[in-house]
Amino acid sequence: MLLTDIALGPGMRGTELAEQARARLPQLPVLLMSGYASALLDAPPGWHLLRKPYTRAELGRAMARALAGARPG
Repeated sequence: MLLTDIALGPGMRGTELAEQARARLPQLPVLLMSGYASALLDAPPGWHLLRKPYTRAELGRAMARALAGARPG
């Protein structure tokens, strides 16, 4: 599983990192996190998004969904 923030700073976005990782490991579950509004995010379909701030329980549930291959939502 790849867990990354969408905003990584200058040079690369988390979505770009995930695309590169998926090019090598196509079945890699991806869980993106961000504090930005959903309307500003460009996560590809099938990738999971965890909104910040989040609790440990929310992180655990999001990871479980991503690892199980459940649809985001």
